[in-house]
Amino acid sequence: PSPAPPPVPPAPSDVPAAPAAPTASGDGDELRAANARLSAILESSEAAALVESEDRRIVFVNRRFCALFQVPAAPEALRGADCRGAAAAAKGLFADPVGFVARVDELLARREPVLSEIVRMADGKVLERDYVPVRVDGVYRGHAWQYRDVTERERASETLRRREMDAARLAMVASRTSNAVIITDALGVISWVNEGFTRMTGWRLEEVLGRRPGAFLQGPDTDPSAVDRMRRAIRAAKPFVVELRNYHRDGRAYWVRVDAEPVHDAEGTLSNYIAIETDVTDRIEQERREACLASLQWVVREVVTSFLGERSTGLCAEPMLRRVGAALEADRAFLALRDATGAFVRTEEGAT
Repeated sequence: PSPAPPPVPPAPSDVPAAPAAPTASGDGDELRAANARLSAILESSEAAALVESEDRRIVFVNRRFCALFQVPAAPEALRGADCRGAAAAAKGLFADPVGFVARVDELLARREPVLSEIVRMADGKVLERDYVPVRVDGVYRGHAWQYRDVTERERASETLRRREMDAARLAMVASRTSNAVIITDALGVISWVNEGFTRMTGWRLEEVLGRRPGAFLQGPDTDPSAVDRMRRAIRAAKPFVVELRNYHRDGRAYWVRVDAEPVHDAEGTLSNYIAIETDVTDRIEQERREACLASLQWVVREVVTSFLGERSTGLCAEPMLRRVGAALEADRAFLALRDATGAFVRTEEGAT
């Protein structure tokens, strides 16, 4: 006699067990036709299917089952084969071999339906398993297993879960920072801002959703070249850092540093921009004061050098006032004159 086919691991389906042998030829033909239709349905199924009798012998197995579990035999040759010990023989295919065998034994002992149970294989595949006991007139007549490869679905779900966790962490950090955080879509339209944005600009989230930041933050003294750099970077999906003058909702101007990073999806397509805005007004104003002081010192040195030797202070006061006033961008300037002891002698005032 030919050797028995190799044992195979169980797999689910909600297919009824093979009916008892017919008692009449007409009934037999009808049952055979029904079994043929059922076999055709299971064979064309996307799932790996196995139906066993109450004594653990194979009633039906499809080609997908044989391929999935690396069974080196045709489905037809496996019918009638004993499946006891099949789980133990196939356990090496699974990430948790001991757990796989224990769970199969538990399901067989309980004889209760279990659907969409996740099973992980050693090669990284993720399967969804159904176990369905089959009863005829309340009498247990076997069971069906069905396995579906859901690897891609699980990977997509895991990627989505990671993104949601990253987004939650980002939202938590962004909500607690004093800086303004803006998230836009690929076209630069606002989809989210944090509370720091509201504190900095005076605008609330619900008031700016669907708008572009520049439409309500920029004003007459905003540098057009800085705006152009931002637009070119967004069109090229590149990160950018710019400093520019923005305007609060109440009209007050302030200086802001914008650090923006593009966000790409799994296919590499630009999906969002995340911008962090820092109020740098104090620094900019301090830098301007220092630059003004340096310019003033240069002007004073130049004026003193130019008019050194003039006998009359009054002769050099007027041009000196004009130059100092221009350096300070002031309408009028004052010049205080001291004597050798340091005491004020008089002041000169002039328009610049």
